[in-house]
Order: sequence, then C-alpha cells, then structure tokens
Amino acid sequence: MHEGDKKTVFLVSRDQLERLPSTLRRLAGTVRRRPPREVHDLYLDTPTRLLMRAGVACRLRRVGTRATLAIESLTPAHDGFTDRLEEAIEDSPDRDWTRPSPLSGRQVRSRLAPLARRLDVQRVFALNQECRVYGVQTRDGARLEVSVGRLYLAGTGLGEGINRVEVAPSASPRYVSRECADVPGGKVSSTQPFPPCSSNVRCRAGMVEDLPAELVRRFAAALQKKLKLKPAVESEFEYGLREAGMAAPVPVEGSALRIRPRDPVRKAAALALTRHVRLMRWHVPGSRLGINPECLHDMRVSVRRLRAILRLFREALPPATAAKVAEELKWLGQSLGAVRDLDVHLQECPAMRRRLPEAERTAADACRSEMSRRRDRAYAALRHDLASPRFRALKKSCRDLIRTLRRPTAAGSRRIAEEGASWLRPELGRILKAGRAIAADTPDAALHRLRVRCKRLRYASETLRDLYGKPVTKMARRLAALQDVLGAHQDAVTAQALIGRAMAETGAATPGGVDVAYALGLCAAGWREEQRSRRAAFDKAWEAFDRKKARRAFLKAIAQGSVKEIA
Repeated sequence: MHEGDKKTVFLVSRDQLERLPSTLRRLAGTVRRRPPREVHDLYLDTPTRLLMRAGVACRLRRVGTRATLAIESLTPAHDGFTDRLEEAIEDSPDRDWTRPSPLSGRQVRSRLAPLARRLDVQRVFALNQECRVYGVQTRDGARLEVSVGRLYLAGTGLGEGINRVEVAPSASPRYVSRECADVPGGKVSSTQPFPPCSSNVRCRAGMVEDLPAELVRRFAAALQKKLKLKPAVESEFEYGLREAGMAAPVPVEGSALRIRPRDPVRKAAALALTRHVRLMRWHVPGSRLGINPECLHDMRVSVRRLRAILRLFREALPPATAAKVAEELKWLGQSLGAVRDLDVHLQECPAMRRRLPEAERTAADACRSEMSRRRDRAYAALRHDLASPRFRALKKSCRDLIRTLRRPTAAGSRRIAEEGASWLRPELGRILKAGRAIAADTPDAALHRLRVRCKRLRYASETLRDLYGKPVTKMARRLAALQDVLGAHQDAVTAQALIGRAMAETGAATPGGVDVAYALGLCAAGWREEQRSRRAAFDKAWEAFDRKKARRAFLKAIAQGSVKEIA
C-alpha cells in the first residue's frame, strides 16, 4: 500500500504563475527547476460504474514511455488538501480501452477482487496535463515537489483547461522518526531527510515513515499567503467528470419513496425502510473493498438509520419480525463500528501527534502502527461478515418486512402526519431535560446517551421533514451541530478505550510489547487532555441549541401538520 497524494492543490491565474518562481526562491532553501513533463491520465471503470460506486478510481497514467496502473480513493479535498490512498501501483501496457476488457495488472486485479470475480473495464474519460516541476527543499529540511500545470480534458485543447499548482512530497526522500540500525548513532530527528536503508538491516516497525503531511501543509500555507491562491474545490477526477458531462452514480430514490401526510403509518414505514435498505446495499461494494473509508461510514449511517426507523415505527410493525431485523442490524452495526472507530482514530492520529511534545511524538507513531494492525484485523472480520449467510439472511428479512408493510391497510388507519407529531414532541422533551442536566461532573456516559437521543430525533425529523416543513428541517440541522460536538467528545473517549484494550493485550505478552504499551500510555494521556478540551465545548454548543424561538417553531410546525391532517 502506498499512502500517496498528500498534496495541496491551488488554482492559479496567469499573473500568479509568473510570480511563482521568485516566490518559491524566497520561501524555500533551494529551488531546482526540473525538465517539463506531459502527463496523460486515462480513467477506467466498469460499464455499470462499479468502481465509482465503491469510492475508487482506476487510473492508467502515461508519462513519457512508461504507463502505470493504480487505484486511488475518491475522498473529497478539504481546503485544497487531499490525503488519498493510492494502491497496487504497477507498470501496465497502454492499449485501446474503448470496449470493456479485463484489467491487465495482477496487483490491481487482486486488490479489486472483493468487488467481483471478473472486472471488465473501459474508458470513462482522459485528462492531459502539461507540467513544469520545481524540486524544493524547505528551510526545515523537507523536500517537496511543486508542480505547475495546465489540466484539460483530452480532445478539448489547452485553451479549455485550468491552471493548477500542486505541492506534494518529493518521491525520493524518506524520513526517519526513531532509532534505526542503519543510521550512524541510531537516532535522527523526525523531520531530518534520510535515504532509504542501504543495508539489509530492517528498521523497527514505525521507525521510517513518509514525509509528514503537516510539512506539506506548512509550506503550502506560506505559498498560498504570498500569492493569494485559491484552494481547488475539485480533484482531477471530479474535474474530468464534470468536463465530460458525467456525474458519479448515486442511489436512485425518486419521488416514489417520498412520505406524504395522508400516508398510513405502515406505508410510511415501508417507504422509509425501502430507502435506507437501498442505501445500505448501495455501500456494500465500497465497504467490502475497504479503500475509501467514507463508503464504510455511509453504510454504518444507513444501518443506524434503519435501526432508528424500526424504533420510530415500532407500534406499526410486526413485533417478532421487527425484533429479529433489529437484532441483526445491531450485529452488523457492531461489525462496521469496529472498523469505523479505528478509522476515525487513525485519521486523528496526525493531529494528535502534532499536539504532543517533540520527545513523545515517536510514541504516537508506535500507537498508530498498532492501531493500523488492529484495523486490518477488524476489516478482515467485516469482510467475512459481509460475505456470510447471516448478512444474506438479513437482507432477505428486510425485504420480507417491507413486503408485509406494503399490504393494504384497513380503512380508518392512522395517518403518518398525526402519528409523527406524537413521536417527535416527547423526544425533544427528553433531549432538553437531559441536556440541561449536564454539569461539569456529569459522567461521560450521560453525554453519550444525550448524543444517541439527538441522533434519534435528528433521524426521525429527517424522515418526516416533508410532512412538517422548514422548522423541522432546521431542527435536524441544529441537532446535527450539537451531535458533532458530542461526537467529537465521544471519539476521544473511544480512542482511550481502544488504546486501553491494546495496552491490556500487549505488554510482556508480545515481542517489544512493553515499549508499545508505554507508547500507548503516552497517547492515552494525550487523548485525555483532548477529551477535556472537547468537553469544554459542550456548554457553548448547548447554548446555541437550546433556543426558545427554534423550539417553538418546531413544536408549532408538527402541531399544525397534525391538525391539518385531522381536518
């Protein structure tokens, strides 16, 4: 696996391009201009766009006479910064892809095997890029590559493209963060450039790592400030899709699944369940593949929403069938959660590393390595669960429950607008009571219970928002904001629990376990400090949520919707 494309991308004007070389020389220690290059990227996918649905793209890149095939995750950029995974990069022959053909790369085929036994792919679109490249060594020793290029859709010409500047790590240096047997003296700084080990002596796990992303960010931020650059809001892939007049596939929902005020409760339950069962199944390929973590996150959210819908409509559902489906969804949610919790922890590890004192940052590297191993084990268990008869039985049970709910209802059945108001009103009351009782010494479990209540009301409001209008939609947004603050706090609590379990299972029981346990303990202490700061953010978030005007508008909207339905 190659953790690649830790880069920051900006859009630039002609004037900014002219000033770029002199700006680089002022900001960096040394700047060397490299020969220009032309990059030709061909993106491939199945006719049904299975790879896009799984959150990845297959890219055939040709630079000069060399063509390489790679898989890249389609994670979104934030302020121009992308931290994408590129996997299974290998040389590949370039050929005509206008018709579906099997992939030629052995590594790529192997990595995509969880999606299907056979993958026939064809051309989606092609991008060309003419680049000027600068090798930059910053004053703190980091070696970067600054690429200035004109990106355009193949067949349209230079005049139709956009100018972009990319700041990324240089491909050659590596950075040693702890003791290494091949380094004279055995220790070097975590940001000192050092070539790969020249001997066969193997470094300890976690000692040698790629250039940290924060060094890319730091230099890119200085360059952005000097030239007043605008971050790119689209990746190359997103730009190519848009220019080619295409769009990424999305689950088909349509107006047929819209809940209307006069729908009987059973029909409304069937519509809500249908929508989220489709979403759950839509994200299965990406979750099985395991490259883009957003796919697994979205599938976990779908499972949570399904459980919330079962609870919301529990009085209208067949008790035995609903209980069976709820139990199986809980099992699936736990399997997904075991991976997702570790994904969140690993995503936050770089930020936690920056917050630790310099002397303790190597402990963060050891912690991250241990958690990565645990994530791999949890993902293997999830992939087994998604291919198991139990998961197939769950999908069948969901279909059977929906079919039961779609049967004709008796005349005079209660309508959803009337019934929904009786569900939403008391749930808000429980949230207000619990939130107002939170104090400085309130246990963490109470905040987690409040978060769960917020999530339930939010999901219920989003399910029924078409019935009651904007005030209910606004309440869902307010609940989401409060839920984010509570979720950040819970992430810190979960991180400590994950580290605690890892400490209990390492120690003297494994080679080097004592050192790993010590490093984990330092990271747990860092997470305790982070938890305190996130806990302090709750008071302000609650004050923003507990507003009389918004609360009254919400209650009035659901009351009016109920009265209109009765009338």
